Amino acid sequence: MQNSLLTAHKFMDIQFRMLFCNKQSMSEMLLPDDCFAFFLVIKGTGQFGTDESVIKLLPDHLYIVATDPIQRLFGFSEDFQSYVILFRKTFLTNTFINEPLVENLIHYDFGKPEIFELNKGNYMEIYQLFDRLYREYHNHKLFHEKMLTLQFVELLFEIARINEPLSANTPIFPTRQQQLVNKFKLLVNEFFLVKRTVKQYADNLFVTAKYLGEVVKECTGLTALHIIHARIFQEAQHWLLHTNLSIKEIAEKLKFDTSAHFSRFFKHFSGYNPSEFQRNALIME
Repeated sequence: MQNSLLTAHKFMDIQFRMLFCNKQSMSEMLLPDDCFAFFLVIKGTGQFGTDESVIKLLPDHLYIVATDPIQRLFGFSEDFQSYVILFRKTFLTNTFINEPLVENLIHYDFGKPEIFELNKGNYMEIYQLFDRLYREYHNHKLFHEKMLTLQFVELLFEIARINEPLSANTPIFPTRQQQLVNKFKLLVNEFFLVKRTVKQYADNLFVTAKYLGEVVKECTGLTALHIIHARIFQEAQHWLLHTNLSIKEIAEKLKFDTSAHFSRFFKHFSGYNPSEFQRNALIME
């Protein structure tokens, strides 16, 4: 099997991606924003998360997470191997399969990662489905897209058998708290250049900063400030990769006092300063 390397900008126009990763490709992976990831760890160990919340990646485990560009993949053992699926919900909305399970997944938020410790029987079932998907993804035969969709939905049903919250009979609707978080995220997406504090968003939502912070943390596992910074980081990535603006100009557009302040901010989230990030992106193209 080939090792696959994914950068955030390469995924921007893709709805579905299937990878087989080792230590190097996982460590170098930059997770795109606004998509979902399935990790089936085959062997070895690693870590995934942010400075605030880290999840141990273990063999015979399946992880389902909503990705965020400030999440990091690190600490992998030499023998690490994992299948990785990255997809956007639009991949499912475009499907010709009309099933409650698929509809539930489309509306499910995955604010917190779903982790499955698979027994021997469950692991083999899931592994075989991942393996079939991987081979179909890399073999562009007749009816390729329809087969890919069918096999992915089959994987969802198999996961549903071991995961009651995703069962076809369990409707998933946002709670009031989740609605508040969704509104907060929409506001951040619109005003991140001019509003940098949790209090500013809390005032717009007619709640206290303390309450907003508690609800965001409960629903997502992240702080509200972390989500604000993540949106700034996402915009910084876009401008670094897709414009000819200098780092100084990007820092000014993002309302940083100095280029040095922007560089420290960017390195905190990515592990690279802006110049290193641009060089690495060019190398991997």
